[in-house]
Amino acid sequence: MTRKFQQLNALRELTELKSEMSRAKLSIHRAEIDGIAAVMLEVTAARATVAAETPIQAAADDRYAIWAAKRNEVLQADLAMAMARAQPVKEMAAKDEARSQVIKQLIKDRKKRS
Repeated sequence: MTRKFQQLNALRELTELKSEMSRAKLSIHRAEIDGIAAVMLEVTAARATVAAETPIQAAADDRYAIWAAKRNEVLQADLAMAMARAQPVKEMAAKDEARSQVIKQLIKDRKKRS
């Protein structure tokens, strides 16, 4: 095995590790986004199931609706920020994967020539 071939294999391993780290980071961001979306669904579902039977319950329902609307706005902002944080990670993961594929192809080409 030539030195160049050893270097390509080392580079491939390094690139695959980096790609795996990017995928792990992306999974963390996806979990955060999914968690925020789940809370938003819970708040929406809770608002839909409340039915007032008395004026006191109606007033409480109104206060809850105001709180839920504000909470939903906050959650939407959190969701947008989480998605914005995930975007560079997505791009890096795609670049790492493409780099890994190029290196694998170089190794295949090198093996064919040997």
